[in-house]
Amino acid sequence: MAPTPPQVLVVGAFTADVFADETRPGGAVSYAARAATALGRQLSILTIGNSGADLSAFDGHDIELVPDTTLAFAHDATADGERSLTLRARPSRPLVASDLPARWAEPSLVILAPLLPDDIDLPSFDGFAPEAPRALLAQGLQRVIAQSSTVVTRSRPSSDLIQAMTVTTTLFLSSEETSSWTYEDVTLLIGHGMRFVITRGAAGASIYGGGHGAIELDAVPTEAVDNTGAGDVFATSFMLAGAEGLDDTAAGILAGELAAAAVERTGPAALPARRIGEPATMPDSQPTHSQRSSS
Repeated sequence: MAPTPPQVLVVGAFTADVFADETRPGGAVSYAARAATALGRQLSILTIGNSGADLSAFDGHDIELVPDTTLAFAHDATADGERSLTLRARPSRPLVASDLPARWAEPSLVILAPLLPDDIDLPSFDGFAPEAPRALLAQGLQRVIAQSSTVVTRSRPSSDLIQAMTVTTTLFLSSEETSSWTYEDVTLLIGHGMRFVITRGAAGASIYGGGHGAIELDAVPTEAVDNTGAGDVFATSFMLAGAEGLDDTAAGILAGELAAAAVERTGPAALPARRIGEPATMPDSQPTHSQRSSS
């Protein structure tokens, strides 16, 4: 008998992402919703922002929206081709556990997705569903807002990040966000949680912890159009697959396939449907995944 799909809570602000003269909906919760839809799963989503925004990414999910200003970022390219992020607007307060509606049962999987250091009151969720597996999409905890409103990434793990880790937590960050970390930094975070997953874009992903040696997964070859949100798609897919019985390698392969589909699209667009546990159905011209293990 197949495992019962988990009751999944996702917490985070959706965003307005400004690219030159175009504004797109976004935010980790939007990409999480698209990943879950592709896998045929419904999320309970606690979010914050303007109720008049484009919320189509949440279609089919149970959403609790706290009315407020929408979190907004401007995305610009720097002279060396890197992306610069500037904070344009933000909600007046963080999301807190007391915002959860009474209609929701206690979840069996929790995904927390801060985009700023203080847009989710993480301590308020500490005692909530304490036994449930927890994913921390932690890019926001590594961000600092400079006086110019430019978003800067910390070079070492923040104290907020370390304090947010629990024995049930799987941490997700990108290789860009951890590029200056030392070996000791990585092992510190592994020691504080269940797993530490580093997504590496075209180089795949690394999975540490989880009761096994390090797993290195190759990426699916793809023509990238928009890399925004790919890590959020990967994290959500990985957690949903793991909650339904897939091991970390199989969950990572599935997550990589959906992340590859996400970068072929602009913004939080609909993704191709996949069944959890179903073998990949890639065209013959496409190479399949390889998996490398290291100690």
